[in-house]
Amino acid sequence: MGRKILLVEDDRETASYLAKGLTQEGHSVEQATNGQDGLFRATDGSFDLIILDRMHPVLDGISVLRALR
Repeated sequence: MGRKILLVEDDRETASYLAKGLTQEGHSVEQATNGQDGLFRATDGSFDLIILDRMHPVLDGISVLRALR
């Protein structure tokens, strides 16, 4: 059974590559393109895993992680 994954990545090519691979492995992938959107989605949904890029233009990944903790 696949996992529900939140992918927070601002680079479209990288996000597409990761999402495709994870989906092919049977996982459900929801994407956010910046830290602020990622934080909103993470607190609004229930995810088994969050893949979080560290460098974001709106809210950096470390700040998102601190807010989620």
